Amino acid sequence: MLEGFDPYNSLIAINSFFSTEPKFHPQDRTGLVSGAVRFASVRGWQVPINQIDLATAMQQRVKEITDNGTPVNIMWSGGIDSTSVLVAFLKYAPDLKQCRVIYSPWSVYEHPDFFELLRTINGIELVDISGTTYFDLQLDGIYVSGNTGDEMHASLDKSFFDAVGFDGLHRSWKDFFVSKGANDKLIEFCQRHFDAAGKDIVSVLDARWWFYASCKLTSILYANDLTMLCSSNRLFDPQRLVGFFDSDSYESYIYFNTDKIIPSDNYATWKQHLKNFCYEFDGFETWCKNKTKFHSAQTRIYGLKKQLLNNHRALLWLEDGNTVTTPSLPFFSTNEWNSVKDPYQYLFRMPNGHYE
Repeated sequence: MLEGFDPYNSLIAINSFFSTEPKFHPQDRTGLVSGAVRFASVRGWQVPINQIDLATAMQQRVKEITDNGTPVNIMWSGGIDSTSVLVAFLKYAPDLKQCRVIYSPWSVYEHPDFFELLRTINGIELVDISGTTYFDLQLDGIYVSGNTGDEMHASLDKSFFDAVGFDGLHRSWKDFFVSKGANDKLIEFCQRHFDAAGKDIVSVLDARWWFYASCKLTSILYANDLTMLCSSNRLFDPQRLVGFFDSDSYESYIYFNTDKIIPSDNYATWKQHLKNFCYEFDGFETWCKNKTKFHSAQTRIYGLKKQLLNNHRALLWLEDGNTVTTPSLPFFSTNEWNSVKDPYQYLFRMPNGHYE
């Protein structure tokens, strides 16, 4: 909790209701709540007006990204979000020579059939980031990732789904928040913040979608991807990092179709509409029916390697180019980390007993 930021602390409370291990600081797109740190390139919230279908949303987004002719580096992990992004470019990009696919052996492991299909497509460049390439990945253009896809679809991890059940997703968010310890003041704050959505936020699923789409897109995009793209001798311009789903066009689709986020009580139907979009292109039926979120750590692993090898331990980059870091930030092996009773307290508690 941050002293002097009571509304922001309410967002942190919501974060804790939705996750047993909440990660990344909320960045409120509505402008109603400010935190201690403002991330670069926060897309403001505007209530969508135009109802469009999925294909139109994907086509519009590809057009937005490719219109100026800048090279597009598509970061493909092999998962649902990144595969649907890649399919969108394969279907709608005006010139595949404008595109590169950035992948690793983990991408192939996660979706081998699609990789074999990729190898048959003329024009698109494939760049394997394994070996030493990740150490200084200097490519021109922008980097487009599927990060922000989870947030646009309520970040519905299986642990939460298993805990509340399909019916629990459709219970009153107020009842759910009260069961988590919310008092009247927090409920009043939530109602004001949820009203900014421009639509009724009624259920737990509604509230979860709204919170992640309005407050978590930006921080997750940068936290997940920036370390991968930094090098020892230069900073990476955040403007070159693009979350495909973090867009007005896709938001215009999902805003009116939140019922498609998970249409049945089978967790495998989460993001089924995206899997169907891919199936229409590639015909991989088993993947379409059974694919669920795969917690691949590939990008995070490569990012940590770069941090370690480059001794690049910046926690914040300021607008003037300076960095703010935690002094002597150590790197732990799993055994070392587990041997500490409270590793977060060990790392971040200051002599006054407070967390900084």
